[in-house]
Amino acid sequence: TEGSVGLAQLETTEDKGVICIGDSLGDAEVVDVEVAECIRIGYLNTAVDERLGAFKEKFDIVLTGDRGFGPVLDLCYAACEFS
Repeated sequence: TEGSVGLAQLETTEDKGVICIGDSLGDAEVVDVEVAECIRIGYLNTAVDERLGAFKEKFDIVLTGDRGFGPVLDLCYAACEFS
C-alpha cells in the first residue's frame, strides 16, 4: 500500500521477522512476502463489539481502547531479551 515501509527493499526476507501493525482489517494483509516470523497487531478502537471477531481472525494480537504504543514496545523488548 502507498506509504508502507517496503519489505521489497530487503535483499532476502526468509530470515527476517516483521511486526505488522494496523487499525483496519486490510492492514493485516500488508506483509505479502515470505518472512521467517510475522506478528500482526491490530488496534481496534471503534465498534469493538461488532468487529472484534473479525480482528481476532486477522491479527495475532488485538488491542482495544486507546492503548498507545506501549504494548508493542513491550513485545519488542521481550523479543530482544529472548534472542
